[in-house]
Amino acid sequence: VGPKENVWPQMDYLNEIYEEYPNAVYILNYRKPERIAKSFRKWGDLMTRFRKYNSHLFLDNNEENNEFEFEGIVHSHFENVNGFFSEKDAKFVVYDIENDELEKISNT
Repeated sequence: VGPKENVWPQMDYLNEIYEEYPNAVYILNYRKPERIAKSFRKWGDLMTRFRKYNSHLFLDNNEENNEFEFEGIVHSHFENVNGFFSEKDAKFVVYDIENDELEKISNT
């Protein structure tokens, strides 16, 4: 993977990661999707890289819809991860990076 590539295995390989590491502590870093999209726009055009290397997650090829569609992808990701771990016997914590205290994860 080169320095300008963008890999998000947790979006496509959650089951494989869990199967390989069933006793791990899983932390879902939560932030409102619109705040993530805003951050992606500001940070070296990460939105373009995300779309380039994860185009299979987008419904259409219209780059005008990137941000709106990206927010939906993030929201779906949060729902998928929560749903996945609700059916597993795993150590799982949702950590709101803007509102939660570190103690929430340090006690896991």
